[in-house]
Amino acid sequence: MLILLVTATIVVSLVVEIFAHLFRDSYEIEWPQAAVKPENALALEVAAKLRQAAIKMNGK
Repeated sequence: MLILLVTATIVVSLVVEIFAHLFRDSYEIEWPQAAVKPENALALEVAAKLRQAAIKMNGK
């Protein structure tokens, strides 16, 4: 039974690999690009959110 399971897994893996290559040859996937931010923009954004949270917790 284990041999059947391993064999079926290998065969299905090969079939998926063949379909992936056929799909790759027919279509080109364009991945979206994220907007580039300056390195310190994230740090400034986090600091601002922490400051706002502290103000809300202190009731000011």
